[in-house]
Amino acid sequence: MTNLPVITLDRGIHALHLFYHVDRQRWAQPEQSLARLETLCAANAQPSHPRLTTYATIGGKADLAFFLLAAELGQISKMHRDLVDCFAPGALLRAFSYLSVTELSE
Repeated sequence: MTNLPVITLDRGIHALHLFYHVDRQRWAQPEQSLARLETLCAANAQPSHPRLTTYATIGGKADLAFFLLAAELGQISKMHRDLVDCFAPGALLRAFSYLSVTELSE
């Protein structure tokens, strides 16, 4: 496997915004998913970064929203993969997502 370069910013941090619809038929064991999600959030609960915040949405096309903050792009990518792995395959259907850069003061 090739080593990829570490992508860090000299100002600000990476912010990934994820919005998912939940396929309730494929979400067979919600208690296990929620326990894994709680563990992942606890491991990424720094005041600034890394940080993973979850939201339940009302209305619109998404049921759940996630906000991920990390200094390195590879770190935010791993957090995203770990997040998806909390759920049964096919249970999360991405409605919308975008990557942005935010200043640390925000």
